[in-house]
Amino acid sequence: QGKAIYAWGQGGGREYAALRVHANDPAGGLAAYLTNHSPVATVHAANSGGGEVLYLQNGGIDGGGTGGNDFIRAVNNAEDDSQFRVLTSGEVRSDVGFNTPAADFAEMLPAVSGLEAGDVLAIGTEGRLVRSSAAFAANVAGVYSTAPGFVGGHPVEGEVPGDQVPLAMVGI
Repeated sequence: QGKAIYAWGQGGGREYAALRVHANDPAGGLAAYLTNHSPVATVHAANSGGGEVLYLQNGGIDGGGTGGNDFIRAVNNAEDDSQFRVLTSGEVRSDVGFNTPAADFAEMLPAVSGLEAGDVLAIGTEGRLVRSSAAFAANVAGVYSTAPGFVGGHPVEGEVPGDQVPLAMVGI
């Protein structure tokens, strides 16, 4: 019924994956190459169990697993012009920039407790952000961002520490 390959398994980690492909040519073999001549996506990945949908691991070129090629590279049809890249360092690059419906660029900074999104914030005596309490205060730093489009200082893994808030640096 149109299925070229169908794999089913009980899981249990890498060694017991429903589908495992291993290319053993260290000189440049591909493990998988997919082409699609339809108007539908070439790959649709879904996870109904709550885990990650896509997990990428780059072995790198040294013992620490660093220095390898990109995690992700999107190229144009001629394959000679990279449009988007995610490097092994985690750096993300784009030829045209990034668009988001949110307006602010914010940075996560230490703050006192009890602040709310939209508060005008000032730098307190201990260097932590506090709610501004005076008009024309010289220590005003910005606004507690409601929904920033870009956030500096946000950890890659885990949650933002509870004593930090997003201070809008640029935006509306």
